[in-house]
Amino acid sequence: MKLIGTLLIVVTVFGVIACNTDKICSDTNPSPGVVVEFYRDTLNKKTGELDTFKFSLPDTLVVKGIGTDSLVVDSLRSVQRIVLPLNNNAQTSTFTFVINKLNPASKKREITKDTLKIDYEGRRAFVSQECGFKFDFTIKNATATQNRFKNSVTQQTDITNEASTALYIYFK
Repeated sequence: MKLIGTLLIVVTVFGVIACNTDKICSDTNPSPGVVVEFYRDTLNKKTGELDTFKFSLPDTLVVKGIGTDSLVVDSLRSVQRIVLPLNNNAQTSTFTFVINKLNPASKKREITKDTLKIDYEGRRAFVSQECGFKFDFTIKNATATQNRFKNSVTQQTDITNEASTALYIYFK
């Protein structure tokens, strides 16, 4: 009887020690997206030089990923910052920015489209045994059409999280 009691205690102790606490993984994709901020230049009348400021797009913005059915941004106004998801199974992601603007002179809506193409390299990064792997990215090149966009500037090439801005888009 003592042997069974001792054996039961030993098995219980080993069972408690062997338990691995589950790390809670977020339900969202752990792979980071590209953080994009909007900027605009304006002429300083006192100095005659251009001043750059963070631009809050007053018009309605819709962003679609080309080759996907989903909308990245759906009809937002007063947007200064967006996060664009990159495709883990590709080396290029292309996005269409549709801007719906009210022309104050004609009182009609004008729709303009710009395209942003991001070339990148993806690499797998181990998160944990419970969460598995995520993808980090290195931006190789970013190009944009110039309808409403003036240009795009890559601020950060290594994308490991969404804490800092990777791309600046300058509006005309």
